[in-house]
Amino acid sequence: KNGVDATTVDDIADAAGISQRTFFRYFESKEAVLFGQWSWQLDVIARRIEKSPEDLAPLDAVRASIMSLAEGVERERHTVMLRSQLTQSSTLARNYYRQVIQPAWEEAITKALSARRSLDPLQDPLPRTLAGAAVGARNAAVDIWVAGGCTELLPEITQRAFETLSRSNG
Repeated sequence: KNGVDATTVDDIADAAGISQRTFFRYFESKEAVLFGQWSWQLDVIARRIEKSPEDLAPLDAVRASIMSLAEGVERERHTVMLRSQLTQSSTLARNYYRQVIQPAWEEAITKALSARRSLDPLQDPLPRTLAGAAVGARNAAVDIWVAGGCTELLPEITQRAFETLSRSNG
């Protein structure tokens, strides 16, 4: 009711009937509460990229793995919409996403692409470049989806975002 930025960890702990110490056993910060458990997605993405068919282009392997998660997000439409609105209205939440979650996604994709093709991301720009572009496409799709009131299907918007990446080459 006070907004993300004005709410303190004490406020959250009091409302939940727990101590601040207990709060920090489960969450690293108040912003982390907003995003819940998200790191499992990184394992899913990485595993799917690494196990994708060898003849599948790297961008297509990343696209397929992210598309599989986009279908699951559809089931959490209301939660994702609220989280996105709060993230857009809160500097703290937006910074948490940009400084913690987005780099974790990019790193997971970079490592998976590197492992899939036996590439060194410090020598070859492909894994890190595709990871950044893929996360950008995902972010754009979610932003468009939320801005449109989540009426369109997220996988369709995500597909269009990745098609934009593919077309930007020519």
